[in-house]
Amino acid sequence: MNANLEFTIDGAFDAIKDTLAKVFRSEEITALEYMSLNTVAQVFCLSNERSKNGGLMYEAIIRFLRQFISEKAAQIGALTTPVDRLLEYKSAWENFKKSAEGTDGMFSYLNKNWMKQAADNEAFKSGDKKLYFVKALCMVIWMEDMFKKMSGVIIQSALAVLKEGEDGVEGAQVDLVKVVLDSLVEMSTEGVSIMDTCKRIGLYDQDVFLDEDTDEEEEDKLPEDPRQQLLAFEKQFQ
Repeated sequence: MNANLEFTIDGAFDAIKDTLAKVFRSEEITALEYMSLNTVAQVFCLSNERSKNGGLMYEAIIRFLRQFISEKAAQIGALTTPVDRLLEYKSAWENFKKSAEGTDGMFSYLNKNWMKQAADNEAFKSGDKKLYFVKALCMVIWMEDMFKKMSGVIIQSALAVLKEGEDGVEGAQVDLVKVVLDSLVEMSTEGVSIMDTCKRIGLYDQDVFLDEDTDEEEEDKLPEDPRQQLLAFEKQFQ
């Protein structure tokens, strides 16, 4: 397999993009496709320049996620009504969560092995660069490309639908507002870097790799009012 791989970001991207595209489109993949992707990640992590090449795979995952999410965000932004946007957001978010879980499993070797070495890099230790397990990386890029780069689209749509409910508009789909808020809370909870996790829960750098699902105490509580919650997130993204 090594002979067919190009150890560059482009090479890593080409090796993973087709299978990941099927995963994030919620298409069924075969066991062979799953294992092949897992093997490609291992080959990059076990190559002679494993630290560098594992980083290339990590950057390739980021590239794929940004392309996929930015396209989905543009589709949502092109819709003309707040309800249509939120209905599409709900469907996209539910599919994305499942895909993020599966992708995290496919890159388990990258999570457990290469990131141990990368976490020792001074840039990551100092906080100059953020390092994330793959599932957390999915959440971070979803938040950045779906909310920060399209500031106001989803949240303003949620505020508009919420107002319809407050005004007593018949058929107002205020349940969609909860979908947006729940997704924002989940992204904030899940999208935490490895170093931040270590600092918050008092673990040594390497201990966090023993359990990626370590619970953390919630530091900042959101207001109870849905409108104020949405406005708090909107302010964060500005």
